[in-house]
Amino acid sequence: LFMTLGLNWLSKKRDSWIFLGGVVIGSVFEYLCSWIQEVLFGTVSWQYDNMPFNLNGRINLLYSLFWGLLALVWVKGIYPLMCRLISRIPNRVGRPLTWVLLVFMIFNSAVSGLAVARMSARREGKPASNAVETFLDNRYPDDRLKKIYPNMVYVQEDQE
Repeated sequence: LFMTLGLNWLSKKRDSWIFLGGVVIGSVFEYLCSWIQEVLFGTVSWQYDNMPFNLNGRINLLYSLFWGLLALVWVKGIYPLMCRLISRIPNRVGRPLTWVLLVFMIFNSAVSGLAVARMSARREGKPASNAVETFLDNRYPDDRLKKIYPNMVYVQEDQE
């Protein structure tokens, strides 16, 4: 979404501008996601501390360059193809389908966030205090979440 919104206006420009825009947008997005995850849940899912040219261990030059490459592939190849395919879907089908997918993604993101927040609360020894927390404890126990988010670690573990 951010690549599309941020780079669509560059689609007719030189590839180097799309690449640089992708480096910036991808890096800022990756940094913000890491920072928000740490602030909200006390966890991180990637750490680049041991890689050269990193910024606070949240981003590094190598992956920033990959963001630029991804932007080129997206803007020049995948997005135009997807637009052609999507334009073939009639509005009477496309509009409701878009809303259904949007609601699903919001719900999916909310459940994921709540499950990780509950995992953090369990780690602090807080018992479930309502039906939603009980559901999350039963449906998303720590061992299941560790399989879903295998690289996620608590920041406090690194500092101890």
